Amino acid sequence: MTQYSMTPITSGTRMRADHSTFSSVIASYTRGQLIVGDEIWEAPADGTEVKKGDKWLKVTSVDGVNV
Repeated sequence: MTQYSMTPITSGTRMRADHSTFSSVIASYTRGQLIVGDEIWEAPADGTEVKKGDKWLKVTSVDGVNV
């Protein structure tokens, strides 16, 4: 299975229940943490608080700890 990773460049990156800024916040991450996931969703068009091409990662682990 393909895995993707990201590292926040500023503190305050949020994990949400769904790929929507209207979803509830589950956790927040700080600059430099290693976030790994197995699925990427890309916004197909501009919408409320989202721009075409914005990407969301379905997170499976943070700093080596499964979530």
